[in-house]
Amino acid sequence: MKYLRWLLVVCFIVVLSLGWKYPLIGLLVIPMIGGGMIFAFINGRWFCGNLCPRGLFLESMFSKVTPKRNISRFFLHPIFRWTFLAIFMGKMGYSLFGVYQDGITLDAVSSAFWWSMFGSSIIALVGGFVYNSRFWCSVCPVGTVGKTVKGVANKKYTVSDSCKECGACTKVCSFGHNPADHKGGEFLESDCIQCGKCITACKFGAIKKAS
Repeated sequence: MKYLRWLLVVCFIVVLSLGWKYPLIGLLVIPMIGGGMIFAFINGRWFCGNLCPRGLFLESMFSKVTPKRNISRFFLHPIFRWTFLAIFMGKMGYSLFGVYQDGITLDAVSSAFWWSMFGSSIIALVGGFVYNSRFWCSVCPVGTVGKTVKGVANKKYTVSDSCKECGACTKVCSFGHNPADHKGGEFLESDCIQCGKCITACKFGAIKKAS
């Protein structure tokens, strides 16, 4: 999984940096979005924390230099997220409609997808340097869908009674979730991207993935 993640990071860098010059590369944005949507119906936001090329890129490249602030509840509110999703998809639809009017070509379609990814990546970087490297995950349309549908095979985490409620897990969680609130039971916030940081941060081995 580690090598696959780095491959996805490299893929994202290639698409982001060369898509403007070689428009067909922009077609790779389609499986990035489509893959997230498919996984959303299977296991919620697992894709976001484990296979999303942009999320992994931001995490691996910028987590050391961005603040570790919890993302504002404003950006996590359903009204904002669904409004942002509607605007984002509307802009994408408008771009593709423009391509349709001008004459559909692979270059034009792929360029529309690339510019969408480029623009949203700017938002991701700005938000990342204000809050944390996973800011985009709070407003990402794919993530909003994943949070809503949750997925039929969504994995829960368990928090055993050995939890000392030290807060180490909350400190590493980009969304500020507190697994200790579920001590002695199961934990899975619908916005949990299942990145596993809380498991690694827990010195007492209290947090585990449910089998």
